[in-house]
Amino acid sequence: MKFLLTNDDGVNAAGLRAVEYFLLDQGHEVFVSAPSGEQSGVSRSITFLTPLFATKAYDGLRWRGYAVDGTPVDCVKLALYELCPWRPDVVISGINGGLNAGINIHYSGTVGGAFEAAVSGILSFALSLEYQDEAPYEDAIAVLWSVMQPILDHHFERPAEGATGETPPGPVAAPSRSHLIYNINLPTVALRQTCPVSVVPMESRRNGIEFNAGHCPKNRRYYWATHDLLPEQPDPPTDVFALRQGHITVTPLEINMTCDASLHRLQERLQGIQTAEPTTRTAGSNSH
Repeated sequence: MKFLLTNDDGVNAAGLRAVEYFLLDQGHEVFVSAPSGEQSGVSRSITFLTPLFATKAYDGLRWRGYAVDGTPVDCVKLALYELCPWRPDVVISGINGGLNAGINIHYSGTVGGAFEAAVSGILSFALSLEYQDEAPYEDAIAVLWSVMQPILDHHFERPAEGATGETPPGPVAAPSRSHLIYNINLPTVALRQTCPVSVVPMESRRNGIEFNAGHCPKNRRYYWATHDLLPEQPDPPTDVFALRQGHITVTPLEINMTCDASLHRLQERLQGIQTAEPTTRTAGSNSH
């Protein structure tokens, strides 16, 4: 299979390299298009007021792909339409150093890169590992792959055998599932022991917000965001709370953010309503 890799930690981040080496060892084709520097928390932002520069990235003599001086979305967009020599079957964003769950999904550059792939109809995964110094990303991708493999098997279907009895090579995507993003989070405990996998919705309630205030050496006051305080455990459970219980979480996301229930109610409520005639004002007239 053909994989396009990106992230928000930078083209040389250990999490991305672990995914890259793992896929290459599995015999897959891999192309990297990732930010030249860290782009955490940029969500789905894009660059359009300034040019983007893409520099070839190497691992020794092996050409990996490109380092792009933009956001994860820039990297995926540029790869799909300019840089990548083939259309990928799957886009993987990560492995991110730190969980991307709950409301933080909206801010995540890791998830943002995966979203851009889904906009172009490509199956994508956003992979995150609970933060720790010197994280063993090689172990993490092995665990994550065991979760991803059934999803990939379900998403891709092999063509039927031809007249010669041979199965044509290459996966065929199921079109109805091509716009999904699978957000997978791995707690550190899953690297030491077998953990359950929970398919759960994202926690959508606003976390508590705390800032540590202080003064910099030049006596200017600053505010430094700390870890969000979690709301009480919901019923049914969500990704945030499943992770707290040591579960690996999988949350399918969609690019269509329309609220269907409100859409239908509004259609009924606003049906037949006509706006008022605009008031024509002459130049220099004053309204009172």
